[in-house]
Formats: sequence, structure tokens, C-alpha cells
Amino acid sequence: MCNRGTNSVSGGDAAHSYGEVAALRQRAQTLRNLAAQILTSPVMDLLGLANQQTWNSPRAEACKSHLGAQIVAARQAADELAQIARRLEEQALELEYAIAQQAAALGTTAISPAHKELK
Repeated sequence: MCNRGTNSVSGGDAAHSYGEVAALRQRAQTLRNLAAQILTSPVMDLLGLANQQTWNSPRAEACKSHLGAQIVAARQAADELAQIARRLEEQALELEYAIAQQAAALGTTAISPAHKELK
């Protein structure tokens, strides 16, 4: 586990810690995918389709106003998901660095499971 204050790895072995790194990266990817799905959803184009020719009345204007607010909120949510994903990636990098530092201090080489597969 990465102790944010000291960047040290405590408890468990490097393989367990690399499992945490992989989990953080997977969570980040999931959040990026969700953000992309939100931004590419057909709902995001509805406001452009709601013009005077499709529906024109006070109720239509209220609906368009509400839809516009919801689209803005969806874009903000997608931005927030992307920011959280970036923070998770940063945490993964910090943990990976801490594992490497600990391995260097012990005079060993910490190789992530992903790197082992490349060999």
C-alpha cells in the first residue's frame, strides 16, 4: 500500500503492490470510458435537433432550457470523471515509484507482472 505522506510501500510484497497499481489503472480506464460514453451519447445532440421547426411553444422552450441544463451537467460530470481518472493514474505512478524505491533500497529489482510478460 502506498503511504501518500512518505511514498513508502508497507505490508505485502511487490506483486501485491503491483496488483494495486493495476487496479488503480483499471479504475482510471473505466472512468475515462464512462466519460467518453457520456460525451458521445446521442442525448448530447438533442438540443441541436430541438428547433423552431420541431416543436414551438412555451412548453417546448421550457423543455429546451431544461435539456440544455442537463447537457451542461453531463459535460461537467464527464470532466469530473476525467479528472478523477488522472488522479488515479497519478496515484498509480506514485505507488509504482515507491515500489521501485523500496526495491532499490533492498538491492533488488521490482518487476511488475506486466513487465514479466514482456520477457
